[in-house]
Amino acid sequence: MLRQITAPDGKLLTGEFGLERETLRVTQDGHMAHTPHPFPNDPNIVKDFCENQTEINTGVHTSAEAVIEELATHTQRLNNILEERRERLWLYSNPPRIKTADDIPVALYEGDQSSKHSYRLYLAEKYGKYKMALSGIHVNYSLSEELLRQSIDASSSIDFTAHKNEVYLRLAESLNAYGWVINLLMSASPVCDGSYFSPDRIGEPVLTRYASLRCGEEGYWNSFTPLLSYDSVLSYALSIQRYIDSGALAGVGELYYPIRLKPRGANRLNTLVQNGVNHIEIRNVDINPLASQGIDSRDLQFIELLVGGALLAFGIACEVRCDSLMLDSISRADTIPGMDIRTDDADVGHEAKIGRISDEAVFYLMSRGISEEDAKTMIVSGFANPVSKELPLEY
Repeated sequence: MLRQITAPDGKLLTGEFGLERETLRVTQDGHMAHTPHPFPNDPNIVKDFCENQTEINTGVHTSAEAVIEELATHTQRLNNILEERRERLWLYSNPPRIKTADDIPVALYEGDQSSKHSYRLYLAEKYGKYKMALSGIHVNYSLSEELLRQSIDASSSIDFTAHKNEVYLRLAESLNAYGWVINLLMSASPVCDGSYFSPDRIGEPVLTRYASLRCGEEGYWNSFTPLLSYDSVLSYALSIQRYIDSGALAGVGELYYPIRLKPRGANRLNTLVQNGVNHIEIRNVDINPLASQGIDSRDLQFIELLVGGALLAFGIACEVRCDSLMLDSISRADTIPGMDIRTDDADVGHEAKIGRISDEAVFYLMSRGISEEDAKTMIVSGFANPVSKELPLEY
C-alpha cells in the first residue's frame, strides 16, 4: 500500500496535531465548582458534559511542541479567571469528591443550541452523571498531504482521496488492535474517591483494579461492543449507522471508541463519506497530573511514533525460524512456532528444523586432519554462534 513513508527531509512522519483537553473545575478545598462556565463565547475554551467540566481545544500544529504551547496559553487564560473565582483546574482524569449528583450539573444550552442540553440529559439518563464526569485527552492526528501523495505507487490508478482513505482505514484498524500500548504507558488514574462508587464512601481513597478507571471496564464506554468495518469509508460509516438506526446510539458522537476516523469540520457520517477521512482521533489518553497542561510533548511524540510503526507494518514481509541441534541419542526437542498476526496485509512465514550432528560433516572435517572431538565442537559452535553473539555478556 505504502511505497515509502519518509518525507524529503528524512523524517518518518510530518503530520499535524490538534488537542482536546477535558478537565473539571473545583473549589480550593477540592469540591466540584458550582459556578457558570467562565468563557461563554470562546471557541477554544468550551464546556463539555457538565457546566463545571471545561474542554480546551487547540488549533492544528505541525509539531508536538507547538500544540502543547497553544494548550498552555489557553490553560493559563483559564487559570487567570479561576484564580479570581478562587477555583482551580482538577489535575486528574477521575473526579474529586462528589457529594451528590447535583455536583455534576448538566451543561446548560439555550436558544438554537438547546439540542445540546437535551442530548446531555439523554447521556445522563443512559450512562449516569458520574461516568460523564470522567475526563481525558483526545489527540487528533493527521498525516501530511505531501507524505500521502509520495506514498502512492506510481503505477497505481487509484486517486488520491481513495488512497488517503485506505491508509487511514488500515491505520485505525491497526491502532485499535495495538492501542493498549497507549493505556500501558499513559494511564494515570488508578485511584478514585470512594464517592464515585457510593455516597457512603466519600473521602475514602479507593485503589481500583485499573491503571485507568476511565479506560477500564467501568469507564467511558458504550454499553455494548461496537463492531466496525474497515473495508472502505462507506462500510465504516454504514457499520456505525446500523447502531444509530437500531437505537443503540443517538448519533455518531455517542460512539465511545478508543480510535475514531473523522472528517474535516463537523463530525457527520455523510461528510466522512463524501469528503473522506481528514484525521484520526485517539481518545484513550489520561490527563497527566505531572504536566501543567495535562499532557507532555513526549506523550505526543510517542503517539506519533506509534502511528509510524503502524504505517511501517503495512505490507510487511518476515520469517520466523527455529532450529534445534540434538547432541546425543536420548534427548528430545519440540519446536512449536507461534505467531500473532493481526493484519491481512502481511507476508509471514515460519520454518522449524530439528536434527543431529551430521556424520557426513564430521567425516569431512576429520578428512582435513581435525580430530572427531574437535570436529563436533566446531559444528556445535557454528550452530550456536549466531545466537550467542546476540546475548548480553553476562550470559
